[in-house]
Amino acid sequence: MAVTLNRQALEYARKLIEGKLEVAKHHSNWREDKPTDDEIVKYLNTHDISSYALWHLGINSDFPEDAKERYDYPTGDLKIVHISALKDSLEHARHHGHKDIEHAAKELIELINKTIK
Repeated sequence: MAVTLNRQALEYARKLIEGKLEVAKHHSNWREDKPTDDEIVKYLNTHDISSYALWHLGINSDFPEDAKERYDYPTGDLKIVHISALKDSLEHARHHGHKDIEHAAKELIELINKTIK
């Protein structure tokens, strides 16, 4: 699996956090907050794949550009950035040895903690 950092998603999440826009700081359970398969399909029916990609820190080049499976390590629920999503992505990246994604998730968590009070 060839996964690389999605720098556009990192910048998008930074802008949302720094602007104090659409950010959930509360430490909830990401498994409960993450979008369902139906919500993802609905999102993709109303947005292009590049918008979907902005919500994911990882790009898996094993999948075609127009496949949702290409995008991994979510930053939020396709509406708002969730600290719980970032923590889950950080642990997932750490487990799989994706250091650049791990560092990006950690940076965003720290930015939320510093910016959103």
